[in-house]
Amino acid sequence: MTPIPLYSYECSKHGIFEVSLPLSRWDDKMKCTTKGCDLFADQVLLPSQGRGTFEVGIVVQVGPSGEVRFPGHRDAKCPKGFHRKELKSVREVEQFEREMNHKLRNEAERHNDREEKIFKEVQEKNRSDLRQAMRNMSPQGRAFAQFAIDRNNNRKRKPTDCGFHVQILAFDQPNREHHRDAETNWQRKRV
Repeated sequence: MTPIPLYSYECSKHGIFEVSLPLSRWDDKMKCTTKGCDLFADQVLLPSQGRGTFEVGIVVQVGPSGEVRFPGHRDAKCPKGFHRKELKSVREVEQFEREMNHKLRNEAERHNDREEKIFKEVQEKNRSDLRQAMRNMSPQGRAFAQFAIDRNNNRKRKPTDCGFHVQILAFDQPNREHHRDAETNWQRKRV
């Protein structure tokens, strides 16, 4: 038998209460369980009273060059060259996310540096051609060309925030794609 999850909600009038519900009936708002109270309570996440581990870990498959796959099922076979890694606590998931974001940020910065070098080479040639053409321009044309050069000089570099996250902890009903899953019976929230 599958255990039924326990969710915590906080009523603004009566405080925190817990409700056991199957995942298919979960909602981020719940009517207060106090008799006669018609207020809706918001779900709250409370610190774990246990060891801070998951009953069933999150499985990822890591490739030889660091690429990551999230298998559709925890018992899925690893592709050749990949190894299975099981994240058993929130702390392990957060550490994994930090490591992945660090790796992806370094890759993005190397890519941006290469792109910037190529951009500078092309920019130097184009600037040389533009300065030659500016000699024959009207004062307004020269002012506009100089404005374009200044604006280009002040352009911002591409951000390198990769935002890697493990969906099960980062996404909940309001911010994830609606889908149906045979195992969880997840359905579109009706408003």
